[in-house]
Amino acid sequence: MSDALVAWLRAQLDADEAAAAQSDPASWLPVGISPSSRIAAAYDPRRVIGMHRAALDAWQDPDANDVRDQAAYDAACEADWTVRVIAATAYSGRTGWREEWAPEA
Repeated sequence: MSDALVAWLRAQLDADEAAAAQSDPASWLPVGISPSSRIAAAYDPRRVIGMHRAALDAWQDPDANDVRDQAAYDAACEADWTVRVIAATAYSGRTGWREEWAPEA
């Protein structure tokens, strides 16, 4: 994965986080769930953004790992794929997206 994808995805997360901070919970809660409900937190976009940030923070370049350490290489490949899936499914319609960043099937 390129540094360009990491930087681009961080910018998308920053923009979403800023928008979420400004939004009224009524705009993202399903009808019938009140903001004071215990389940409301599951719908909070900041929670999803946090999960996306955690996946991005766990990312490592698979090609930078010692090829003799198969477990480290496999973990890096999984993290790389996860970040690519997040970027492709949640943000690929945004300006700056490159098809080369899409995960391989």
